[in-house]
Amino acid sequence: MIIGRLLGYLCLAFALLVTGADLLRILEIRQVDLLSLAELWALVGESSLMSLEDLVVSGRFPGVWQDVILPFLAIPATIFFIVLGVLFLFSCRKRYLA
Repeated sequence: MIIGRLLGYLCLAFALLVTGADLLRILEIRQVDLLSLAELWALVGESSLMSLEDLVVSGRFPGVWQDVILPFLAIPATIFFIVLGVLFLFSCRKRYLA
């Protein structure tokens, strides 16, 4: 339970970092363009993203990349990490019995 709360706080902290990066991008290009999960993953390690794409496309169901994974990777990273952090915190909260 402690690990889940720690992961929740870590996800929320990472959401704040990504929000700061988004705000800097907005100030720099003067246009709202939120950082997606795919862009964030490409910044961290583009080769792993490409190898995952090759693995999925060459697998048994090649349409999964286009129909499932790409729309998921188009989600703004800030929203993803906020939702993930809140889910971790909510599911691993301390429960008090009445």
